[in-house]
Amino acid sequence: MKLRRLYTFFALQLIAALLLSPLAAAQTASVAKPNQPATVVELPASPVGKLGRAFIEAVNSGDKTALANFIASSFSEIAMKNAPASEYIANLQKVYAQSGGFDVMEVMPTTDANMLRLKLRSKRGNRWVMLVTRLDKAQPDRLDGFGVRLLPDPEIEKADVWSEAKMDEAGAVKEIERHVEMAASQDRFSGVALVMKGDRVIFNKAYGIAERGFGAPNKLDTKFNLGSMNKMFTSVAIAQLVQAGKLSYDETLAHALPDYPNKQTAEKITIHQLLTHTSGLGDFFKPEF
Repeated sequence: MKLRRLYTFFALQLIAALLLSPLAAAQTASVAKPNQPATVVELPASPVGKLGRAFIEAVNSGDKTALANFIASSFSEIAMKNAPASEYIANLQKVYAQSGGFDVMEVMPTTDANMLRLKLRSKRGNRWVMLVTRLDKAQPDRLDGFGVRLLPDPEIEKADVWSEAKMDEAGAVKEIERHVEMAASQDRFSGVALVMKGDRVIFNKAYGIAERGFGAPNKLDTKFNLGSMNKMFTSVAIAQLVQAGKLSYDETLAHALPDYPNKQTAEKITIHQLLTHTSGLGDFFKPEF
């Protein structure tokens, strides 16, 4: 896995906001095994392995001084440019308060000797994550940051297999409902699921929370901010037009949209470049746009 410099702040926000929220922990407790004993896994005796173990021990202590000492002795200059020590400490203490610490369940394979990938399980809520740490090339005795990614519960993942048996419409709806409810119970899906057969709606249910602060549930008429998901629909529509011979990937934006305001730029940009995010157009969130 090719990594860029890892910005720890966002990784911690992922854990605190999505992974270890009280709601997520409560939902998981109903399907996980709270009293399941931790599996003792030996970490590599390599430099990154030793730092990884020290990192987990510091987090599991929940102690401000222990965290400060680890950060001071083990984070590189690059890591400290991402965020001040006080921010690291505050966020890691929040993670500990909500997770109860982590057990190392597996050392995951990697071809990079300076990288460590661990599969962890939180002691509270039994949530699974992958922790990635890496040595700094300029300071090989220190970490240049770390990243965290949500992982599905292995037991849930085994159960989350679609049936290959032939079934009627009622059976198909039941199978769809089982999978959507399983995803919602793991906090992996929040929204409205709708399935149609021809022009008939055969399944339509809402799941999850629309506003966590007030605990407002999603409803069938809840409005959602799709964000960049619109790109997928647009890409499919363009591919259909290309397949029908009504559009070409090599056509310019000016040809497809004659009224585009910046004609000089539109004549240089192709549909393919738009789809691959290589058009050179500015970010519309910036004033220059």
